[in-house]
Amino acid sequence: PGRWDVSAAGHLSAGAAPLETAKAEVRQELGLELGLDVLSAGWVGTLPSCATGETRSGPFVCNEFQELFVIRTTTAALDALELDAGEVAAIQTVAASDLLAALEAGDEFYVPRPPHYRRELRAALGALGVGV
Repeated sequence: PGRWDVSAAGHLSAGAAPLETAKAEVRQELGLELGLDVLSAGWVGTLPSCATGETRSGPFVCNEFQELFVIRTTTAALDALELDAGEVAAIQTVAASDLLAALEAGDEFYVPRPPHYRRELRAALGALGVGV
């Protein structure tokens, strides 16, 4: 909370399919309808993640796997987003190079991402021809 993130996010229930869960999360948080074919084409990979920190309830350790998708969309689709106020406070578009630079620098305004995540994100954006 209180930081920019690169995407919609959620957790898989036991037995749930990653593609269907991603579709539901994007629809719920952003009001964006994506076909399973679009998500499948945008799937980058499954990345391990470990985060530690502190909340009002005390310290935490979160070990999980993250499914990373990179989807190219239109300005019209972005303009039509319907944010779930309980999940997303705001959206902002930034140049891919600026996003990656902020993540690399550990910018405090962004959710921290480990080096392997940043490498995969950079490669996926590059494959889309986005200037990074």
